Amino acid sequence: VFMSTGKYKELSGKKIGELLNLLGRLAHNECVIDPVFPCGAVPGRHIKLMREIEALKIKQGGQMLISMGEYVHLAVRTGIESDAELLQISQLLHCWNSIYLFNHQNLNCPENLFVFLHPVWLCKLAGNLFSFSHVIHTPLHLRSLIGGLEYQISQAELGDMSMMCRGYLRFPLARILFHTSLVNMLKREPEDTNYLMCIQLLSAMELLYQVTVLCDDRDVTEDEGLTTNAPQGYIHRYFVPSLSPFKVPIALREAAPLLFHKGLHISYAFNMIPKEMWYKILHRISPFIEYISVPCPIEMEDEMSAFRLDQADEVHNRWIDGAWLRSDACRLLMLKDGDHIRLYSAETDNVLAEEQLHRRIEEIFTSLLKDYPGIQRHVMVQCPTPFCTAWHKVKDVYSADKVKCDSCGDTYPSSAVVSSGASSLGVKQYSQEAKRGVQNMLRGSLDPFHVRVIAQFLDINVDEEDENHENTSLSQDPSKVQVLRSLDSVVRHLMLQQFWNLNANR
Repeated sequence: VFMSTGKYKELSGKKIGELLNLLGRLAHNECVIDPVFPCGAVPGRHIKLMREIEALKIKQGGQMLISMGEYVHLAVRTGIESDAELLQISQLLHCWNSIYLFNHQNLNCPENLFVFLHPVWLCKLAGNLFSFSHVIHTPLHLRSLIGGLEYQISQAELGDMSMMCRGYLRFPLARILFHTSLVNMLKREPEDTNYLMCIQLLSAMELLYQVTVLCDDRDVTEDEGLTTNAPQGYIHRYFVPSLSPFKVPIALREAAPLLFHKGLHISYAFNMIPKEMWYKILHRISPFIEYISVPCPIEMEDEMSAFRLDQADEVHNRWIDGAWLRSDACRLLMLKDGDHIRLYSAETDNVLAEEQLHRRIEEIFTSLLKDYPGIQRHVMVQCPTPFCTAWHKVKDVYSADKVKCDSCGDTYPSSAVVSSGASSLGVKQYSQEAKRGVQNMLRGSLDPFHVRVIAQFLDINVDEEDENHENTSLSQDPSKVQVLRSLDSVVRHLMLQQFWNLNANR
């Protein structure tokens, strides 16, 4: 028995067979009216192309990729007549797991220099990566019950050295996780270049991305640094956004509207944000992350503590629900709040810095929406009334001379609405409790002189005890204070504070 609402409300309380019949009818109707393949009729030349690809897989054995040029030549031989028709059949083959396209919306993009021939194998490769995340979050006494793995758990734990719990994949672990899959595909023992290829494939799927890590441990460098082109004294690791254990500090999330009221404040409202789409956003903005880490050693009581890297005790800001982004003259905080993504920024003398960063985020959203045609997005701006916290759609605000806010009831001219800085109606007003919270946040992160300078930069009032403080250890020239680095220190302090608060409550 199931429950339903809306136009199918009359089906509530009926057996599951009624639901299956409904789904079958809907699928049949969509098949009949399909604009590309009406009634499910696939042209013979398309079927011929699929058979040619399957024959190529058998003939070439372990060949995983063919160039886009080879693929186009194969399609021409089977009678495909245009680029549009090739895109249609390619999308169908992509859905049928005959081939894998790294961008199934545009065949002529840089992501599709090659066509992957074994999508099922690629899914298994990704499954090996995420299965180990499941393993390490399973209690030790239950791990032996996990079956169907292509690797030994004890070997994988030694290769991991507790880094997967921080969201990082080490190359020694990749050798263990992907070994069986590569042997089955290549019919021989894989080389390090084959493992690197697996990582590159997962990166092309936007499941992970490469990061450069400072490393002064000779043993670690020899273990995972010789197979990559990392600079001297550095190694490459691979971060999996969906496996990040850390979230934006609650205090930073709550203080953001006040802390960054002088800069950008804008929101994107989606009808839904699939997890896959969100993780792709985190993947694409990764080059702009201002990375912050804090050593937080804790006592480990399990038998794997002897095989634990020091970096496994670090708290970092590659968050799963937001990002701290940077340019030379700007810091931008991106927060995911349900089906909303909010942006707040602070910039120094270069106004273009925030605009360039915001424009890049806008380009990422626009690009991803092409891959998710059912998702809708609206740009939102705050009500300009000083005491109101409501958000309004930009298209509604600028389509009329005057706008009435349903939340506060005020009517204001559309020209008073701003996406950055203060409105002509006045500066946003916040409660005394919120102001004290921000003051305490700054005091806990910075010395009193820097508190005064940063508060002035952010246009936040501070108490007299901070304003009158004489700091003899620092120059009293405010222009020498690196305000953006000071904001990084605030974020670092909040990360550390949240970590210890969470561990104190366990």
